[in-house]
Amino acid sequence: MVNMEKLGTSVLKIILKKYSVYILLLAIISGGITTFIVEKISPSQYIATNQVIISPKTNDAQMDLKYVSTYKELLTNEIILDKVHNNLKRSNINRSTHDLQKELTILTDTDSQIVTIQVADNSKNESIKIVNAFGLVAQDELPKLITTNKSKLLNGTDQAYRIGNINKMQLMLITSTIFFVFYFLIIVRIIFKRNKLFFPEQVADILRTKRLYQFN
Repeated sequence: MVNMEKLGTSVLKIILKKYSVYILLLAIISGGITTFIVEKISPSQYIATNQVIISPKTNDAQMDLKYVSTYKELLTNEIILDKVHNNLKRSNINRSTHDLQKELTILTDTDSQIVTIQVADNSKNESIKIVNAFGLVAQDELPKLITTNKSKLLNGTDQAYRIGNINKMQLMLITSTIFFVFYFLIIVRIIFKRNKLFFPEQVADILRTKRLYQFN
């Protein structure tokens, strides 16, 4: 009497050994295509951040802090956006003022007098360059818009952080693994369907053995 569990395992091993290269290639191609489509539909985004500190131009402690809360509007006006746009063009980064405004987030804190500038972009390197361009323009232009205050860029940045936990390589690995299992199961199903019942001669053919077993 044949042990059907062992027989099934043996058949699966043979199928895997025979078709594994083809399944792997097909899975990698499918995973790559899926990753490409996902990146096009929902591209990765990176956030880069720097900070500008606002302080009075004189030693007078009576700084008009009410203006700090208006810097969001000031940093998104056409004067600032145009200057950032022109500066970026010199670095071969083409962003319209409308796109720059959509990518920009301004966070203000009247207690610390710090304005935080954040830029979200699909490119890690370009998000860094854009946020640094905003910081430098803010440092130069904000004092012209609010003459009682001065601004200073605390620090440029060379870092950007990806939004989300799965990068392209991880996504491709996951999708390729899923496709590998999927295609393997399809092949197994096709082979089993073609051999609806494992008669002795079919077992011998699949397992490539010389001995035939009689099923009761």
